[in-house]
Amino acid sequence: MALEERMRKMTLVSTSTEGHVNLTHLFACYPIRDQICSSLSIDAIIALSRTCKALSQTYQDLLPTQFNIDVKLSRFVTDPRRFRLQMRDDEALISGSFAVQYFDRTTYADSDLDVFVEHGDHVKGLDDYLTSAEGYQVITIRGGSPLDLGGRDIYDIKSIKQVCDRWLVSD
Repeated sequence: MALEERMRKMTLVSTSTEGHVNLTHLFACYPIRDQICSSLSIDAIIALSRTCKALSQTYQDLLPTQFNIDVKLSRFVTDPRRFRLQMRDDEALISGSFAVQYFDRTTYADSDLDVFVEHGDHVKGLDDYLTSAEGYQVITIRGGSPLDLGGRDIYDIKSIKQVCDRWLVSD
């Protein structure tokens, strides 16, 4: 087989008879589609998915890579799935810049993870998990009179820092 013919078969991008790149063939190459879509908003990805049958699964195909919460959480915890189960058990909620970064598919180098937990046993459960399983330690506790946040009071604000000083988690 001639070198030219082998190279033509190895080409990732198919062309039409006029020599133009066919977008659906270009998007058939996952790394190319993943890279292009990383620059698009969620609305644009959904709109792209609705343009034709060949691209209809684009959003679903991107979920494991571009919308993987475990990958994002792995910056802060060693076992993201276990951490999420603990959050479920303690009725915890992630807020702040982490949530923005997740939906925007970006990462801020010096960002932290804000976790809100209702006062009481749930705080102890999450504290115990983070200190025993994830190697965090409590570095500050501010308590006493509640802070009013639109009808909901915050009684304690804790800063929990991982022992290796690499990550900060606030709740």
